[in-house]
Amino acid sequence: MSQAHQGYCGIGTEHAPGGFQEHCSWAQYLAGHHMLLAHAHAYRAYHGLFPYSSGKIGIANSGAWIEPESAQEAAFAEEVRQWSAFWFTHPLFEGDYPPAMRATVDKKSKEEGRTSSRLPYFNEYERQMLIGASDTKRQLIYC
Repeated sequence: MSQAHQGYCGIGTEHAPGGFQEHCSWAQYLAGHHMLLAHAHAYRAYHGLFPYSSGKIGIANSGAWIEPESAQEAAFAEEVRQWSAFWFTHPLFEGDYPPAMRATVDKKSKEEGRTSSRLPYFNEYERQMLIGASDTKRQLIYC
């Protein structure tokens, strides 16, 4: 998540490639989309070339984990987790982005008059390639 966001929405060239602020509304999603597909291809290639290897492939995802302080904050906390913690892990186990993320980006894209969502869709082949493309479930949480 941070690579897609900071690399394409970061200020200046602090994070390569940088300088894409005017395209940030869609570039970070496209970058993240292709990072996921690249991961799935690498996973399938590794296990195809080395089927008897004991090597494990996973993803080191980081994100915010928010616990609500009240019942009123529960829905907000869940949406933050879906956007932050599950952007890159949900597709590897479910074949698509978290539901709250998909719904929000699709809705805002339509309101902006876009002909397609800023968050790309996976086709069926890509979904099948993504599902299970991780040997471990790990989440880095920074407080």
